[in-house]
This record gives sequence, C-alpha cells and structure tokens, in this order.
Amino acid sequence: MNSRYPFDIFRVERRGVLWIESAPTVEAAKKLIEQFAARESSEYLVLNQLTGDRVMLESPRAPAQ
Repeated sequence: MNSRYPFDIFRVERRGVLWIESAPTVEAAKKLIEQFAARESSEYLVLNQLTGDRVMLESPRAPAQ
C-alpha cells in the first residue's frame, strides 16, 4: 500500500473487500475506478484514511464487446 495517499480503493467482493490502490484525492480515486470499469464492472469502496469517511461507488458497466 502507498501510505502517502489518504484515499484507499477497495473492490467489494462476496467474501469481503480487496485493496486495489491508493489515490491522492477522492476525484483521482473516482477516475481510477472508471479505468477499472473498463476491465471489470464492480462495486468499490473509497476510504479516507484521515477522516474514516467511506464512499461506495458502483462502476459503470463496461461496454459489451
């Protein structure tokens, strides 16, 4: 984990959550989630390490190929 960035991104799975990456801002975290959605649609949790605040985000469905 990159502890220099306060926003941790987790993918929500059936058995819990899986840490994916850290981001410097919540906006940057949302952009990363958009990139992840290109590969796999899922629900994500963004955790602010400084405040403990959590935001649940569902990635948009990846286009069918």
